[in-house]
Amino acid sequence: MLIIPTSQGLAQERANRIALIIGNSSYPDASTPLSTTVRDARVLADEFKRLGFDVELQENLGKEEMKRAIAGFTAKVQNGTEALFYFGGIGLQAGRRSFLIPVNAQIWSETDVTREGVGVDDLLAELNRRGAKVKIIIVDAARRNPFERRFRASPAGLAPLGAPDGTLALFSAAPGSLVTERDGEQTSILVTELIKELRSPNQTAEQAFNRTRIGVSRASNGENVPWVASSLLDEIYFRGSG
Repeated sequence: MLIIPTSQGLAQERANRIALIIGNSSYPDASTPLSTTVRDARVLADEFKRLGFDVELQENLGKEEMKRAIAGFTAKVQNGTEALFYFGGIGLQAGRRSFLIPVNAQIWSETDVTREGVGVDDLLAELNRRGAKVKIIIVDAARRNPFERRFRASPAGLAPLGAPDGTLALFSAAPGSLVTERDGEQTSILVTELIKELRSPNQTAEQAFNRTRIGVSRASNGENVPWVASSLLDEIYFRGSG
């Protein structure tokens, strides 16, 4: 029997797909380690490997380690690359921009946030500058600020995203909102619902993210509603239609 690959399947096979997955949990300033972020990262790394991504998994990175990991990730980008980035940990906003915080961050003021953290907008801009056709970003970092006792309260959650064309983003909460976490979860509701959609054929990546948002809202009884933003110019599939 002759099997003819679908256009989606061919695109998936031919694309240069890379992913950097970071799970940070051990923040000294947090009252306890984050319960699901490392496990979430491991589960997603396995899933994206099955989907044809060249995956690098990193856990509990300090400032310099995060810089090196991201520099190595962006250095792999070529014209036409599909680049996927996941971060689970703590994120803060400063100056209406979102920053991902390493586990050893020394934060005593809002200025420290910009110096110690990794700017989400900066990462997307660098991927775009290097020629990534598709920039996919998944951020689960809208948690209570563990540094708030040291400096004036910053706006809650993360900031709206300034995304270049060709970007698809899934955040665990809308700008300015925080995630409500439950005790005893093996993986976060976000990752649990996302895995379901990644394994569903015949839907675009954007549809998968939108269905993840709906699934999380239902599973949390409306307590958590993820945020999806897209400036994609083509239909992108994680999985071909077979």
